[in-house]
Amino acid sequence: MATKLSTALVTIGLLAALVQIALGLGLVFRSSIWRMLNKSSKAAYSMAEAAADAAANVAAQVGAPPGIDMEKSTKGSLKRLSSLADLGRGSLEASADSIVSLTPVKQFAAFQEFKRECKEARVFTSHVRSEENFGRGNCDAALQMPPVYPAERAATPKSILVLYMILSDTTPLYSAIKDSLGASLIANGVLALGWVATGVGRESWLVYLHLIQTQIGALLNTFRFFPSFLVLGLLSYSVSRWQDWLVNCHTVQARLHDIGTTVGGAVVTPDDPRTRALLFRLYRHLNTVHALTYQSVHPKLPRQLDGFVQLGLLTPREVEKLKPMQNKVRDTLVAWVGGTIELLIREGRVRELAVGNMMIAGLRGICARHHDLFVRNMPNVWFAVAKLLVDYLVYLQLLQLALLLDFSQYDESGGPIVLLLVASLITFTASFLVASAFWMAWAMVTLLHNPFQACGDSYNSDALLGSTERQLFAVLRSRFDASDLDGDLPRASSQKAAPPASAPPASAPPASAPPASAPATAPIVIESASIDVVTGR
Repeated sequence: MATKLSTALVTIGLLAALVQIALGLGLVFRSSIWRMLNKSSKAAYSMAEAAADAAANVAAQVGAPPGIDMEKSTKGSLKRLSSLADLGRGSLEASADSIVSLTPVKQFAAFQEFKRECKEARVFTSHVRSEENFGRGNCDAALQMPPVYPAERAATPKSILVLYMILSDTTPLYSAIKDSLGASLIANGVLALGWVATGVGRESWLVYLHLIQTQIGALLNTFRFFPSFLVLGLLSYSVSRWQDWLVNCHTVQARLHDIGTTVGGAVVTPDDPRTRALLFRLYRHLNTVHALTYQSVHPKLPRQLDGFVQLGLLTPREVEKLKPMQNKVRDTLVAWVGGTIELLIREGRVRELAVGNMMIAGLRGICARHHDLFVRNMPNVWFAVAKLLVDYLVYLQLLQLALLLDFSQYDESGGPIVLLLVASLITFTASFLVASAFWMAWAMVTLLHNPFQACGDSYNSDALLGSTERQLFAVLRSRFDASDLDGDLPRASSQKAAPPASAPPASAPPASAPPASAPATAPIVIESASIDVVTGR
């Protein structure tokens, strides 16, 4: 600058610097404190909600009629689910591309609805399973299917505005944005201090500023690549792990569906009461295995085995036998599933060799892999070092931006205040872009670490459980009406086939002589080999 700043301008610059630094620190630290308080309040709310649900289940069990008991609140929820089923892969299995035709407001409303359904997750725990309802025929008017399930994942919005709104609605990304704003204010405060130092006109201060600018620039030239490489590699790994988890969820469903479909299609005596009782046991245990797989990530599933009795998934006697198994309850139930299938085969109720032994082992393995994915992650020291180096890089770049402008090279044609304002606007914008680029990328790593947390990109475990339950209910009972299906089929022939008229005996003896060998001249008898496609016989 051509002249030194007045005392008033120096005071203004110092105040601006202090205010912006204070606001920036407040945003950064307030964001961190708010995140900690928010987690504590969510944990307390979840515990209270779980207790309320347990009490509601007990009350429902006391006066529950046979069949499926739907709560009034659940009916309202199911209506909302049905109205939004075309927004994603849900109970109606409509195409997610239908969201293109919706306005941005409705797209964002659908996104919010999905988040709400993930938090409530009331479909699987909304009804009580009963053997009486399971054993009804498919044409029985009193038969009640398990309730429809919500969308498994939120549909991808096509509106750019909605995509940007999702960033502010996702807690880790919103926190990264606030931290970036705070860091930008701090950078602006440093810029104001540099403006004051330059305006005061002390030569030693100018030398120090130029030295700092030079050293930071040289440091960034050699340091910038490694933190960028770390965060990009970690982000790529997190996305791949997130996708692998989704594949694992679908594979768990596939194993359960395969067992249900194979057993249900091989039932020999579907009308026998004991057969239906064993199939209902298999239905309960398969659903319980599935539920225990997601017990730690589903907000409404019982945390104790007694809660599964109230849902009709386990009996009190089964709970008594399972409690000593502690953390191996699911594996024990998988073995019980294999035992039930073996019993059905031994008693001739299911066709032998219809179910392979490896199907049961495959179910156990894929359910265990779900929990293994929680610990199959990068080492903690990797995360710590990567986060530290990313913060180093961000703050060094912000400091470089704040000290990059040399006010001594400009005259006062526009006034020192105008020059400060223009420089502050440029520095604030550039600082925000730099900080948000790295911190939002790190927020994505945090967000994708657990794909079941309640956010827009989570998996809805309630939808996975509801979908599999409806499938098992349908396929295990698929042959209950086999006798009705046989009505339009021709009966299997048991008559002996006559020899062809044009084929004379190979060696006909004289008419007056009795046959020398009866088997040689007797007509060939062919037993009917037709098999009834319904009964399997």
